[in-house]
Amino acid sequence: LSHFRHTEALKKYQEWENLQKQADYDTQLLSTLRQSYGEADEEVREQLAPSIIQLENKQSLSLQRCQNLLQEIRQIEMSAR
Repeated sequence: LSHFRHTEALKKYQEWENLQKQADYDTQLLSTLRQSYGEADEEVREQLAPSIIQLENKQSLSLQRCQNLLQEIRQIEMSAR
């Protein structure tokens, strides 16, 4: 972390790191939910479907935000040189 030239870039990196950890956790949870969905009867599937969709949407937004943060970090670090 000491290689960052700008404190704003460091803050954004820490935000990215936390968001990436959450996205990784969500990926594992989605895998588990999808497996449960595949093995479940129709009633349970109806209960799981909204949770899976919601988590997929959350994960998609998180991954997009991660990409945006990486671009912002690069821009800040490039401007600090």
